[in-house]
Amino acid sequence: MAPVGESVYFPTLDKCLNRHISLLSWKTAFTALAQLDPNAGASCLERHLTDSAAIELLSQPFSPFSKPTPESKANFETRTSAINVTPTVHGNHNIKELKDDSLWLTNETHIDEVSALRIAVLEWQERPSARLLQESDEETKGLDSSNASGRLGASLFSSTSSLSVRNKLADKANGVLDSPEARHLRLLDIYLSERLYLLKTAEYVLCNAWCKASSPRNKSKSREAFTWVEELGDTFRVRWLKSGNSFVSNAVGALQSRIEGLEKGSEWRSGEDVQEYVEIAWARNQMLEMIHIMQMVLIIVESTTDMPTSGALLSWFRFVGRCNFFDHFVLPHQGLSAMYNLPLQSIATLVSLAVLKVTTSLTSLPDLSDLPGSEADNGDKALYLMSPSCVNEINDILVNSAAACLLTASPAVFAWSIILQTLRELALSSKASRELRHAQLATEKYSTTESFENDAGENAASRGATSHRRLSIGSDSSQQQTSLLEDVFERVQDPTGDEDLIEFMARSAVNQTQVFDLIISLAVDFCTPYGSEHNGQFGKKMRLILLDLIRAAVPRIEYGHEVISATLAVLNGSECYWDVLGQSQWVQNDEPSSVFLGDPFLTNRIFNVALSRFPYETFPFLKICRSLASLKLTPTEDDSSIDHILGNLRSMTSLIPNDFGGYELKQFRTTEETEDSFVQLTTKLGLLTMGSSPFGPFELPERTEGQVLTSEKPLIVKWSYSYSGLAFMGKSLQQVLVGSELQSSQDAFGSKDLACEIIGLITNLITSASKVKAIDGDGQTDPRAARIILEEASDALDRNQDIVSIIFQIFENELYKRQLMLGSEDASDLLVGCIHFTHALIGVLPGRVWPFLARSGLLGVDGKESKLNAVVTNIEMIKGKYPFLLGCIRVFDALVEDALAHALSRKSRNNALTRFGDRENLGAGISELQMEKITTNFEKVMVDVLESTNSWKFVHQEDRLEINTRICIVFQKILSYNYRVDGTVGTSPKLFSVLVPAARHLLDVFLTSHGSELPMQVLQMIFQGVLTPHSTLPLRGSKYWALQVKAAADLTIMLLQSSKYLGYSSTRLIQKLLEATPILAKVYTVHDIYRLPIVELFEALVNIMDISESQPPSLFGHLGQGTAKCFLEILSTLDKPLDDENLSIAIWRLLSAVISRRQRWFAIFLLAGNTPRDSLKRNKCSKDISPGHVKPMLNVAIDALTNIEKLQPKVALGMLEFVALAADYWPWVVMEIRKYSDYLRAMADFVERLDSRKSGSGVLTKLTDYNKVMMTSFIAEIFAMDLHYGRQTGEASSTAYLLPRLSYLIRQGLAAPSYNASLHGNLRRNFNSKFSPCTLDSFKKTSFSQAKLGTAFYYDIELADKLCSYDPAWAEREGKGFAAEFVRANENFSLVEAEVNLLQSWKFLFTELSRDVDPNKGFKKEMASVTRDCLQSNAQNTSPEAIFTRLAQSRMDLAFTVLQRLIEICPTDAEVKTALSSAWKTLRPYATALGSSLTGDDAVYCRTLLKILYLAIQAHTSEPSLLNGAVSSDPSKSNGSAATLSEQSPTIQTVLDVLGTLVAPGFRSLTKYLHDDISKVLPTDFMLLIAILRTAIHVPGVDKHASQLITHFTDDNTARYAATLLSWSDKIAVDHDPIYGEISIMFLLELSRVPALAESIAVEGILTHIARTDVMNYYHRPKGMGPFDDPPRMYSIWTRGILPLTLSLLSAIGPPIAAEVSAFLNQFPNQLARASAAFENKPISTSGDLSAGAITLSLAYEAQSLALVAKILDTFREAGASAGVVAGDIAQLAWDRQQVKEDIDSWMQRRSALFDRIVATNEREEKWMRQKAVAGEGKVDREAQNLLEEKVLRELAVAVGILADGEE
Repeated sequence: MAPVGESVYFPTLDKCLNRHISLLSWKTAFTALAQLDPNAGASCLERHLTDSAAIELLSQPFSPFSKPTPESKANFETRTSAINVTPTVHGNHNIKELKDDSLWLTNETHIDEVSALRIAVLEWQERPSARLLQESDEETKGLDSSNASGRLGASLFSSTSSLSVRNKLADKANGVLDSPEARHLRLLDIYLSERLYLLKTAEYVLCNAWCKASSPRNKSKSREAFTWVEELGDTFRVRWLKSGNSFVSNAVGALQSRIEGLEKGSEWRSGEDVQEYVEIAWARNQMLEMIHIMQMVLIIVESTTDMPTSGALLSWFRFVGRCNFFDHFVLPHQGLSAMYNLPLQSIATLVSLAVLKVTTSLTSLPDLSDLPGSEADNGDKALYLMSPSCVNEINDILVNSAAACLLTASPAVFAWSIILQTLRELALSSKASRELRHAQLATEKYSTTESFENDAGENAASRGATSHRRLSIGSDSSQQQTSLLEDVFERVQDPTGDEDLIEFMARSAVNQTQVFDLIISLAVDFCTPYGSEHNGQFGKKMRLILLDLIRAAVPRIEYGHEVISATLAVLNGSECYWDVLGQSQWVQNDEPSSVFLGDPFLTNRIFNVALSRFPYETFPFLKICRSLASLKLTPTEDDSSIDHILGNLRSMTSLIPNDFGGYELKQFRTTEETEDSFVQLTTKLGLLTMGSSPFGPFELPERTEGQVLTSEKPLIVKWSYSYSGLAFMGKSLQQVLVGSELQSSQDAFGSKDLACEIIGLITNLITSASKVKAIDGDGQTDPRAARIILEEASDALDRNQDIVSIIFQIFENELYKRQLMLGSEDASDLLVGCIHFTHALIGVLPGRVWPFLARSGLLGVDGKESKLNAVVTNIEMIKGKYPFLLGCIRVFDALVEDALAHALSRKSRNNALTRFGDRENLGAGISELQMEKITTNFEKVMVDVLESTNSWKFVHQEDRLEINTRICIVFQKILSYNYRVDGTVGTSPKLFSVLVPAARHLLDVFLTSHGSELPMQVLQMIFQGVLTPHSTLPLRGSKYWALQVKAAADLTIMLLQSSKYLGYSSTRLIQKLLEATPILAKVYTVHDIYRLPIVELFEALVNIMDISESQPPSLFGHLGQGTAKCFLEILSTLDKPLDDENLSIAIWRLLSAVISRRQRWFAIFLLAGNTPRDSLKRNKCSKDISPGHVKPMLNVAIDALTNIEKLQPKVALGMLEFVALAADYWPWVVMEIRKYSDYLRAMADFVERLDSRKSGSGVLTKLTDYNKVMMTSFIAEIFAMDLHYGRQTGEASSTAYLLPRLSYLIRQGLAAPSYNASLHGNLRRNFNSKFSPCTLDSFKKTSFSQAKLGTAFYYDIELADKLCSYDPAWAEREGKGFAAEFVRANENFSLVEAEVNLLQSWKFLFTELSRDVDPNKGFKKEMASVTRDCLQSNAQNTSPEAIFTRLAQSRMDLAFTVLQRLIEICPTDAEVKTALSSAWKTLRPYATALGSSLTGDDAVYCRTLLKILYLAIQAHTSEPSLLNGAVSSDPSKSNGSAATLSEQSPTIQTVLDVLGTLVAPGFRSLTKYLHDDISKVLPTDFMLLIAILRTAIHVPGVDKHASQLITHFTDDNTARYAATLLSWSDKIAVDHDPIYGEISIMFLLELSRVPALAESIAVEGILTHIARTDVMNYYHRPKGMGPFDDPPRMYSIWTRGILPLTLSLLSAIGPPIAAEVSAFLNQFPNQLARASAAFENKPISTSGDLSAGAITLSLAYEAQSLALVAKILDTFREAGASAGVVAGDIAQLAWDRQQVKEDIDSWMQRRSALFDRIVATNEREEKWMRQKAVAGEGKVDREAQNLLEEKVLRELAVAVGILADGEE
């Protein structure tokens, strides 16, 4: 072989070692190939196998690796040179080590250096897996020694199997993982694996092409229509066919070299402790390679119908002759013999038979009989029958084999004897013909000579003529030469003539070596189990070779038991009912059954003979029919189908009883030697006696004629009688039922064996018939054809019986028979047949099965003992075989599927009353309660089975695997069907209620039952994945081993999801899983099929551990540092080398879960690539530390996303989500991301490219790819966090590069979602109408599992298809059915979901941009535009879907944030002011019923709108203090705006509308709701209204519309409701806090700021109302209410509410209100007295009482307010009559002004003492204490150290000033 160059097969070493590319081993390639979708498109596997280097290797699979040469050495040096291998930061390769290992392997195995280098790279690539398998090895050792897995491995694989050998080699190799000895062992192991799997891959693609090329559906395919796998295999097949003898000769040479290799051993130098295992591994490889080489020879031989050449035939027979046909082949290791002798001997036997081409040879011999002997050709390229020497040598080999009685040679010997016998017949016939012609010519010669002797005159002429004639005769070679066959036959005759060698070989094969028994063994034990690949086609083609031998033997072997048994074995193999059930609906024309029935010779010699003897000889015909029943699957109706033949039988053979005389005997001479006897009935003859009736429905009428087949009585007669065989069999089963006991005689119509055969035949017929209609119409299966068969089988039964009831009654009788207790060998055969029938009937007449199971003893639904348990315990456990249990599991599975599939269709009843009518088809005769009992009982039995199989006896351990697998799968279905859709936690789903009890019991057993071992049993099944065997032979055990692990993992995932969804406690299961995480990580590495379920299991585990509020257990801690490190290194390769998109997505989903689910240490490890311990070491050491071996997953994601356009969208989506979550949960990740400028630029460029999408007209189109929309949302989120980090740290951000590329987000980020209202509305209306009582909402997915964007995102289309497919409207053609509508709806919902997420992310990003960008005019405009767009979009949206609620809320959050920022930076800009109209338009629909809006589902949304409205109104005020949130005491100050009234009129009208529509009625509405239920209303709702009111009245010009304001607030009685709220405040206090008292006072305060409103509330006597409320009693306490008294809210009401309210009333109304104000305040003398003494210099309390001597800001406010009130009252009193008041009515305020002034002056003079006394009373004041003071304009507050001190000083200074002014 030429040296391997750079290619896909082996890229440059730099790419491999940097892990940019992972090499694909031949083992992985074959594993993926065997699981490949036949219609799969381009993939990594395709690129690998179609690469020129790989094709070159596959084209010479017997010796793929070439010898080392100077050229290969030079290529090797070039590849490994320093210039071609670049070191990396995270690299852990040693190029010198790789070179040394490669050269060592070249020296040991003598392969070229480049091939050795590839193997060395594979070894380096697999080291993480080797390390992982070495970590925590105790768990695996414990698993290996467990009872179940120990017996399992011992049964399936011997001690020298691949599993055992590789494990032992691995143990030795992993002792010191990186030692040269360990690496060398792994290199040898990989070398053997590469050799074997390369050969197996070549054999697989060759066989695939052979099987597909012979398919009738593929024969019409064009070359382009072939899949790449078929085309690849067909290329090799054609090439090797054209090579003639060379392929077979090369194969024989390869086989001979393997045998020599077995004899010599590996000759590898290994340590003494591992040499034995190395030799076993070597020998095993040689054996498997020999088997696959022979398989390839068989395929090539069978790929053509041409007669083989002598060279090919001789090379093969010389080889097998030297090996004695492997009959006594002895392997160097005994364990290997038991494992591989059967396949090796069997394939050698089949090849030896196939190369003879029996059929081709027999049909070619007549053509060769005319050839003269001169045509003989002894060359290698001659046809072997034309080479006497070849025939002679083959004959010698086979005669010797016959003499030695070699069992493995007997088929070839038997076939050779048939060929030679035919050859002899033709040769003797040719010889006789030649001799006859010669005698005729001699006679003619003599007669001619005599006639001329009498003619003397012409004597001379006569002699001349005679002489001439004699010369002519003597020169005619055709008359004298022997024929070719004569010469050939002469060479093979026994020279002594003592024995007929042909007869000897035939006798030896038939009598000595029992060739027919061997045919049975080959068909059953080898062809089917070892030919299961390619859907079993390989095994069937091998059985065709045996069928050819039977066909050739039939003319020479009498019809009998041997022929029938062999034929049945060839037709069936070891296929059982379940194998037939799993066949596709098309039968290949070259399958044994099809070939048999299509061959007139075979049908005449076997089938018709069996038919002619039926029913006298019942079993041969029934067995053959049962074998051929699958032919019903042909796409067209055919008279040759078995059901048609059985329905139209023309003869019946029976025995005439000796005591019956109602017939006449007649004789006719047919030949001179023989006479045939016939009879004619003179009376009726009954064939089946039923009960007391002498004649049953099957009776022969008078004058029926028949042929006598025997001369002795009792006579056996073949009657000419037409009848239905199906009806006859039905009646026969009735006789079985009527009989008291089943007979053991096979000839008795009441025998158990007959019942088994009839039931089995009917089962196969209805199974096959139920599929035939799937070809017609819409492709849906139609059971009508099967029902016709059942009806025909019931035709001869009583009117009240049918075949179903008969079989069910037989089934029930068998369940209760005493023989069940005996454990006999065949005790369960009839039960197995009945359970098969039950399973088949579920798909045809499920309505007959459910009622039967409800009343049957099988499950004990009625409370009795379950007979299923009895059968398994008393029969199957004793025998160690479990066909009945497996059948019951299948029935349980089918019942679960039927319960789901017909849950909807059962709701509609049909009134038909026919025997197999529609009414009973779906289960009209049974209630859902009974169905629940059946499924629950079945489930409980299966739970017991699953829990106990570990201790059962199994003859075939794969049965245990299959039982466990199928039970796990059914349990998955039960949980999935119950909780995926149509359900609310805690309630029964309305459609699937039948399965609810079973699902609940499952969860109870697995999650909450402390005594059950089921969780550990299921986990043990997963753990067995570590011991998964790898073999190139298609063993059933290997298949179910892998399936069991996968099924157990999937079930565990389902249990965790169910636990999370329903809130079940699953602590026990979680704990077991956590303890087993090291083993789960190992299972991940063992087999590619395990990777996806194990990753999903880890994800489910991480998710469920996070539901608790407490810190979840550490996954990292349970994995262990070593295991976690190895596992992460393996995960970092993602889906390489196979590019499995689903696996890659699952891995990123797992990593995202780890990041976001509080798995702190594991998250750090993922992101940093080092364990926490390693990170600490690096931090402590100042010198450089070598980088870790694991590349951080963050770096993996960033590197891949830098080329985001090359990634699959779903994979990129997973990576982006991981990066976004990492940045969100771990701020330092943002710093790491910022190092990758290329990554950030790539993300920005990706967003920019989205905006370049234009339609044909040049108009920008909306992006409809939901994956890209979702990707954009994550990118926006990442950029938002980047901007936030840059702002926090002051570092440069990516804003400058990002801003110009945001046009798509600006244009589409806030656009209305692409919700197709028409699509969803029509779908809902039409579906609900068509499938009533089911609704569309029934198929909405729950949170049971994470929904994925796509065609199954929102509605569960899989379950919908199961339930609705019975109606043709579900799947109409051309995409018009409901199924297509479901897909479109899901895709639309996916797009909407992506757009909603995009809005969320755009909100975060825009928020950060608004904070990060300088307030330049351009971006301010964008900010204002975004705010308006948000508001307008929400105003236009009226969709009721829940998803739009989230969307609207997100828009409002964004609008609020941006508007708030705009108010901060540019409050007076015109763009900002435009938000008011949009905000009010959006809020107005909610404002009309504000109370219900704030107490309903839209409460959060409505509150956000209120905040936005508040901000929007603020933009129209001109009061700077108000814009900053301060309260202005005089609204008239805001009226001096330069804007005219006309300019403000639209805004004023809007504000007035807000006050009249929202504030006034809203306050009233909220007060009412609060009175009804305090929990419905929040205090913040009132506060928002107050804030809006405060802001609105400060809009310039609003106060000019006093009449409207009065109308709005008086019509709604707002003042009265405010007073009422105050009166309730002590009763509805929240935690004893009268917050609503403060709210009511604050609302009145804001009203009083408008003079007109102040007059209005004053007229209503608001102060009187306030004084009368109970809450005011707090101020009558002896010491009043101070800032430190409880509740502190009362003091706040006094200082922030009551006092400002009195000031506001005095300011608005003036002197008329003065007397009322003074009287009102003097009602609280204790409160005023406390205020008078508030600033006394009291000593500080040592007991911690803060109130003693403390001074607060609120005390300063109080002093200032009282000073103002006192001054105003004094002013009005002094004015007296001039002010329109009586001075005496205005009482003096009971507040000691002089004392307060003196106290404050004292403190002002002692500032340091004052500062010591200042105390914060709330969080805001505490914040002010931490802030530095701002230097004021005056000197009064310059000495303050903090903002709180500064504010206190200012307030006290103002108070002193007022008091001093009052004195003056």
